[in-house]
Amino acid sequence: MSASFTPSDVVDMSKERDWASSLGMMDWDTTRIVFTKRTLIEFLRYTGTTVDTNFQNISKLPRYATFGKISGDVPSAPAATSAAAADPGTNSLSCLAPDPAA
Repeated sequence: MSASFTPSDVVDMSKERDWASSLGMMDWDTTRIVFTKRTLIEFLRYTGTTVDTNFQNISKLPRYATFGKISGDVPSAPAATSAAAADPGTNSLSCLAPDPAA
């Protein structure tokens, strides 16, 4: 079984005021939010969550996330760093809904 990634334009990147409502309207069970490891850490830092060098304080993340690699050309997030954007095979974290098979 092969997986694919289909970017969505549900969030209008030019209208930051609408981001919260756009996120709130996404389906709870079928929407996946994809981070690279780097962008996840940057987002957590932005929210005030510090991540220890041994990742102990986010050790429960596997309970809520699906881990994998997306192959092929993947559009980078607008705020992605050049290092993350340069490697299309970067490890990604798909967060929001737990894996129903787990």
